Parts: sequence; structure tokens; C-alpha cells
Amino acid sequence: MAKECLDIGVDIVNDVSGGRFDPDILKLVAKYNCSYISMHSRGTPINMNKLMNYTDTVTDTITEIKTQLEECRKAGINE
Repeated sequence: MAKECLDIGVDIVNDVSGGRFDPDILKLVAKYNCSYISMHSRGTPINMNKLMNYTDTVTDTITEIKTQLEECRKAGINE
């Protein structure tokens, strides 16, 4: 769906999965050079509540977001 929206002029993608649900989303964002919001979550909506076992919520979340940021950079998304 993101591609269709970008094709008609939308210029931002809000990705609730942080690039995990659609293997092509990061490449698509890089190709269109649009703004990208990468959200943090663990698992899928079906199992995310079972994955709420953080050691330190803030530190664990920052670590996971840093990993997502690195994946964005590898895909060619500009900061």
C-alpha cells in the first residue's frame, strides 16, 4: 500500500513495524526519498503483549531503535 500512496504524491511513510513486516519497505522509502517514521514494537499485534519482557524498558527500546536505524542506513534512507 505504501507504494501506491507514494505514487499519488504522499511524501511520508509511518511504519508501525519498523521495517519488519514488509521486507521491501526500507528500499521503497529510499527509492522515493520520502520522510519515514519507524515505530518500535516487538513481534506482531497477535503476540506483542507476550514479548513485553524488557530488562530495562528505556535501554532495551533505544538499543532496538538503533538497530532499526542501522537497517534504514543500509537501505539508503537519508537522515
